[in-house]
Amino acid sequence: MNRSFSNVWSKLLNIGGSPMMSHLQQMRLHVINGLVIIGAAATLLYVGIFTAIGASGAIEGLAVMPVLAVVLFLNYERHYSAARLVTIHVTQLVVFALAVSDRRTGTEYVLLVLAISSIIVFERWITMIIGFVSCCLYYLLYVVLDNSMPFEPTADTPYLLVNNALIFLCGIWVASLLLLFRSTTFKYAGDLREAVGEIAAMNQVLQSSNQQLYARTEDLDLAVRRKTIDLQVHKRAIDEHLMSITTDKRGRILSVNKKCLDVLGYRMDEIVGKDIQDLHTEFNEALIAEMVLALNAGAPYRSEVKTKTAGKSDVWVDMLAIPVESPDGSHEYFLYLSIPISARKALEIVHARALVGLEAIAHRTSHEIRGPLARILGLSQLLERGLISSDELPDIAQKMVISANELNAATSALTEFIHEHERELGDALN
Repeated sequence: MNRSFSNVWSKLLNIGGSPMMSHLQQMRLHVINGLVIIGAAATLLYVGIFTAIGASGAIEGLAVMPVLAVVLFLNYERHYSAARLVTIHVTQLVVFALAVSDRRTGTEYVLLVLAISSIIVFERWITMIIGFVSCCLYYLLYVVLDNSMPFEPTADTPYLLVNNALIFLCGIWVASLLLLFRSTTFKYAGDLREAVGEIAAMNQVLQSSNQQLYARTEDLDLAVRRKTIDLQVHKRAIDEHLMSITTDKRGRILSVNKKCLDVLGYRMDEIVGKDIQDLHTEFNEALIAEMVLALNAGAPYRSEVKTKTAGKSDVWVDMLAIPVESPDGSHEYFLYLSIPISARKALEIVHARALVGLEAIAHRTSHEIRGPLARILGLSQLLERGLISSDELPDIAQKMVISANELNAATSALTEFIHEHERELGDALN
């Protein structure tokens, strides 16, 4: 039973309540609803009792009920400011009219109750003062009118009893209002203590989380420092040993490192902004299309290309083109890392020419030297076996001389060819 009454009472006090209201606004709403409900109950009690004992004028008190109903309706519709104005100003006007209509019954004391209530009902000091002063002025006006106008008592009205009863009801009304305000204050104080406790517990959790976050941040900071050192080491190694060029998607050079400037002989302001194709003299359309296709697909591309220096000389480089991915996944920049391989290319050329030279030497040896040498060896074997007569010796000697001359001419030509080839290889190496 008590629980059901408590639930109904809480619902009545919370008429017009909103989750968006602050604690102070909820307290004020509960006080206004409580003031109206207690006032309505006191009015009904007063009218019921004194009408029953024959005081016909007591029924006039029901005139305040529509006003109290309007206050609850305005709160329900969340017109809180209008509800506060009606609670004090309209009610005091109705009470003043009832007090003048049924004088010396104690109705005027309700004006003092409204004056006290205005301090709790209104938010701002100016509205509090206006409400309090207006109630007091209505009370003083009643006193003036009561003292200046003749009074004719009604025979069926027990004035002393009614007066004392209204004073008693007003006291109960004020006490109930204060108790309601006290209980509401204690309730929200308890809620505040619970909130403070929850905040304290949350602060402990946050403090523990902050410590973990701090430790994690320290670990990440250490990892970042290590990675930064690694990147610096790698960058230093690249700058020391590799040529580095960065371009945009169109191939326009954005930056180069010192190694590249040293190898190519450019100044920074001379090379930045140039098209990278202007540096590579052997970039044909097929090679460019193949490289662009690979880079746009996010794959690296490697090739050996001939690069032109500032002095218009050629430098061979082993080039690796790498697409640099931006945060959105696109490839806005390309990185070109190159190693000078001119010395290796020169060796490859020398090697190729040496092979050609060896093939030429083998051909000369096979055709120009082998024939005369074979004839000389054949005639020598015939002489050694005694198969040549004395009459034939002059012819054989002449043939051997001819073959020897051919062999001498062939070896001289071969020697000259070898010397010439050595000079060509030397020029290629230099």
